Amino acid sequence: MAKSILVLYANSGFHGHKAIAENYANLLKDKGYRVNIADVYDIDRNLIVKLGLSCYFLVLRRTPWLWRWLYNYWIFIPGVEWFRTSLLPCVFPVSRNLITAANAEIVITTHPVSTSIVNYLISRGRVRTILFTTFSDWHTQEFWIFPFVDKYLVPSKLHRDELIQRGYKDEQVIVTGMLLANEYYQAPTKEEARLLLSLPNDTPVILVMGGGKGWAIEKIAAALAKVRMDAQIILIGSSEVRKTEILRDLVANNWQERFEVTGFVEPSLYFAAADLLISKPGGLTTAQAFLLKLPVIPAFPLPGHEDENLKVLMNSKATLPLLGHNACANDLLRILRHKKRLEQVTSAAYSLSPAHTPEKIVDLVRSELCT
Repeated sequence: MAKSILVLYANSGFHGHKAIAENYANLLKDKGYRVNIADVYDIDRNLIVKLGLSCYFLVLRRTPWLWRWLYNYWIFIPGVEWFRTSLLPCVFPVSRNLITAANAEIVITTHPVSTSIVNYLISRGRVRTILFTTFSDWHTQEFWIFPFVDKYLVPSKLHRDELIQRGYKDEQVIVTGMLLANEYYQAPTKEEARLLLSLPNDTPVILVMGGGKGWAIEKIAAALAKVRMDAQIILIGSSEVRKTEILRDLVANNWQERFEVTGFVEPSLYFAAADLLISKPGGLTTAQAFLLKLPVIPAFPLPGHEDENLKVLMNSKATLPLLGHNACANDLLRILRHKKRLEQVTSAAYSLSPAHTPEKIVDLVRSELCT
């Protein structure tokens, strides 16, 4: 019988944790493992979960400074450790039952809420499993770390060093890189991608993204509307709803001729075809761009985790300078024409998104299940 693996995530709406979970599930299914995948927010969509998600997005939009403070200083709040390891899992009774019934040899979590639930069940002897946890950002956050995790599959050596400093053993922290969809490991050349997308070969192509919610695309478009240069600028909305909202904003400002707008698309082909990506610095989006050597200009990071991502990426020289409201044609033209600078940035970025990640993960899972 094929070994059983359970992949758990929590989809708050930005889709990075979901996408990484799906990447793990698809990879391991292709290798013959019996894989189940579940979203704990969807399974336990009770009043408390709904209220928590609504509060999260309200704070992000209305008081980002508050979320930034909470993200950085939660460890000083009395009782928060008990909350995340003991109280939080109690909000997810259906997920707890699913994990117990699954009886999986390995559970892989891609979000701290799902990790918290499995950690709780292991701590109380209700499940016996190997727990792998993955990180989907470029920094390390203490909220993601739980005592009953067997192995952390981390994107970079920086994560590994930080976890070892916190007392974890070498064999508990594996630098795998961030697992991407198979399309990114088998991407076509730029010329082939442009042909498939009917994009010209003699014009720079600039992509604009905002993650699963299309975060701040209108703000980025407002900055780029001031730029007068010969370029094809494609705004990738996350859904047909966001596409309609973005188009409405462009028409209201008479900018519709400057941009092409899409709804949801599988973006690997666009990444392969483009010369530049402007996006909030989410972990998954940047890792996808880095693997395909697509230069990234970060813009309007989400408070908290993406602020911290930006610090790491800037220190690693893996991105170009942050886009502000006052972008000008000279800045972008200088970036696109400065080939040596682009090569330096993409080289530093490529080192953060290794091409051998799928093989490393399969070898690790196979090794664990054979012991």
